[in-house]
Amino acid sequence: ANTKLIIKKEKGTEKIPLSSVLGWSEKSGKQFRIYEGISYRILQQDTFTLYVRRRGERKVYYYSQGVCNQIQPLKTIEKTLKNSNPKFLALLKKDLRWYQPWLAYDDSSKSYKIILIYKRSLGQ
Repeated sequence: ANTKLIIKKEKGTEKIPLSSVLGWSEKSGKQFRIYEGISYRILQQDTFTLYVRRRGERKVYYYSQGVCNQIQPLKTIEKTLKNSNPKFLALLKKDLRWYQPWLAYDDSSKSYKIILIYKRSLGQ
């Protein structure tokens, strides 16, 4: 595992321990967050934040409520939010049809639908 973030500078590179970094942005615009020593790419940062990590050839999706809270696997959302935000889970089931993935992107609002639904569950 890579334990240092390497920053390219005009005159060489600098290595910074991941334990002292909260996150970073690349020139390409991609943003990353470090949580418990693991880096996650931020897909969208909001009151509900989506992340992705590559596991070999496949992508695994994660979420956090806000950007500074615990990152959890998206596949556990029904279990982890069952008691804290049942309205959100009810809206998910109502608003997303069986053929729509939770990660569907809404071009008109430039947001993932799951984030829009989460914000609605909070009255935003």
